[in-house]
Amino acid sequence: MLLIKIWPSKQSANITYQSALATSLILLNALFLSACNNTEKKAEAANEITEPAITAVAAASNSKEANLPSNSTVTLSYPAEFPVNDSVNNTHKYYKIRDLISNQEYTVNLNSTESAMMSVYEQDDFTSSVNSCSNVKTCKLLANESSVIYIKVDSSNESTYSLNMTLLNNFEGSPDSPVILNSRRQLPYTSTAKPDSNGYYQITGLKSGHAYQMHTAMSPGASTSLYVHKNSFSSLACSSLGYSFSTGSDEACTFTANAPTIWVRVKGIVAGKFTLSIKDKGEQEVSSL
Repeated sequence: MLLIKIWPSKQSANITYQSALATSLILLNALFLSACNNTEKKAEAANEITEPAITAVAAASNSKEANLPSNSTVTLSYPAEFPVNDSVNNTHKYYKIRDLISNQEYTVNLNSTESAMMSVYEQDDFTSSVNSCSNVKTCKLLANESSVIYIKVDSSNESTYSLNMTLLNNFEGSPDSPVILNSRRQLPYTSTAKPDSNGYYQITGLKSGHAYQMHTAMSPGASTSLYVHKNSFSSLACSSLGYSFSTGSDEACTFTANAPTIWVRVKGIVAGKFTLSIKDKGEQEVSSL
């Protein structure tokens, strides 16, 4: 038997080597692309977990609710739960006071020997304080239609305090039962004002569309402030403020009646007699735009 061994030529060996090299490059490229794809998928998965958490934190810090102290606000009924004895230490205390008499004046007092101060608000966001009731120990305010106020107590150190409110006495009438006066038959009307007290009046018989001047003539040494309201003491039509250093000065303001009735509050500053009167200044022209 004859055995014949054929040796590969140099050219065929080169072709085999090149084929093997090409196959190896293709495999290496596939492995590289697979690794890149896995890296991108891991990065995308990480972003999917991280981004919503960042968004949620940003939303919470920007939301109005995040800044409200509603969870720590103590609700109190006046006068049943007053005075309030409490303490604060380098922080804030928040109170919601309900059951006030709408359009009635109150004095709010914070008695404390330490640094505690208070601010009074009409809204539960505790941002816009009532006039003359910001960072004080005592102030006077007129309860609004909601019959609710909000109080914040601050202190830079540990402070104990007593929070109290006082309903100011009325020298005549009340928001619920004002003195009714007909503008044509019962005015002028004379009464006596007392300090830190109010008189409440309902003026009838007005002509809608007419301008009127409401006037309080003061006796020597007396002083009052005058407030004219629409809609049962809720909407202020005009006002004229008196002062303790300017006694005997008359107060007057002008308004246009939108109904036959208005409501007037006279606040006593310095005790004395006053005369309430009204002057019809005629029908007002309505300009066309």
